[in-house]
Amino acid sequence: MAEHRYRGPSGRAASLAVVALAYLVAGAATWWGASLVGISSPYLAIAVGYGLATVVIFATSCATGNGSMFDAYWSVIPPVGAVWLATQASGIDGTRTALVLVVVMVWGVRLTSNWVRGWPGLHHEDWRYLDMYAKAKVPRAVVSLLGVHLFPTFQLWLGSLPLVVALARTGHAFGPLDVLAAVVGIGGALLELVEIGRAHV
Repeated sequence: MAEHRYRGPSGRAASLAVVALAYLVAGAATWWGASLVGISSPYLAIAVGYGLATVVIFATSCATGNGSMFDAYWSVIPPVGAVWLATQASGIDGTRTALVLVVVMVWGVRLTSNWVRGWPGLHHEDWRYLDMYAKAKVPRAVVSLLGVHLFPTFQLWLGSLPLVVALARTGHAFGPLDVLAAVVGIGGALLELVEIGRAHV
């Protein structure tokens, strides 16, 4: 297994501050990148926004020597993209937009809070990343860029395509399927919260 190469504060609070600052910059990069493209091409806009955010987090990962800087990306950046879509699009049913944002925020807050609760700090790096570095025949930075950052970002972009449809493309009136989707989405996030709470008892 590859050696962990973290360079930065050892305390958990200081590590959280580093991560929080990195994601504030990444969130701003998401917004700026998406705005450069514009809501007329929402799929591309989200792709560019996510891409720029990934550049920020990858740079921070290189600076700290820790690929786990990416770990919070899954639940922090998609809500930024959702809010951008909601504020830029026009002609979308307001109730649908509100429900979609509530679902995304509940999901994002639940997953991020779970990560914060169980995260020891930046002195720790996911063992799977270390294993990838050790087994790869290319430099660590290449593995981190492609395997730890870019490929997961592509997965997140694919997962965000329904947000584009719901917040920027749909022409259908609000109906029972919207309510069902909201119930399933919020219910799933709350179920995860309850199960995790039981696991920590």
